Amino acid sequence: MTTRNIDDQLRQYYLGAALEPASLERLRGVLTKTGEGSARPAERRDTSTRAWRVVALAASITVVFLAAAVLVLREPASDAPRVATAGLSERLAQEAARRHGRCIEEIDFQAEDLERLVAQMQKIDFTAGVPTRRALDRMKVKGAHYCVLDGQIAIHAVLVDESGEIVSLFETKAGPNLASLRSASHRMGRNDIDLWQESGVLYAAVFSSPAV
Repeated sequence: MTTRNIDDQLRQYYLGAALEPASLERLRGVLTKTGEGSARPAERRDTSTRAWRVVALAASITVVFLAAAVLVLREPASDAPRVATAGLSERLAQEAARRHGRCIEEIDFQAEDLERLVAQMQKIDFTAGVPTRRALDRMKVKGAHYCVLDGQIAIHAVLVDESGEIVSLFETKAGPNLASLRSASHRMGRNDIDLWQESGVLYAAVFSSPAV
């Protein structure tokens, strides 16, 4: 069952939750009857007035309830893509940070710069790029190897920044499962992870803070 179907069913349920005219009339009759019997005409009029006030209050509460229900039902549908994207970016950031620590010494390809490095890697099904974000294109290159990111083939390039810290750059195809992720940043331990898309390629860069 889709989110839209659930939304429609819940909205229909709450729209039917209002008191029907017959129910309101019965409520008025019960409250009016309470004031009958030994009560004087003036007292019966007061009782009747109070009964109508109760009915009006019940109707007002029903309207407020229905309005709140509609707002609640609409909100999750609009937030769903944002929540899904947040979960995707966090999962990818965790995976990139883990591979940054484990695979950092696996060097199968070497070159003097990043452009020549990625040009050697022909097993990928996308066109690798040389991003300029945070001066990645000007960093010293240690090498690269193939790895897997989000279940698909990726490039893991190992770079060195000006302070001597190791930086990992991952590149993989931004297929349908990653299309919703445009840009995100996460802090995990002493690692900063940036995620972004360019020309159909998803990039993940992991920067480590110097050890204290």
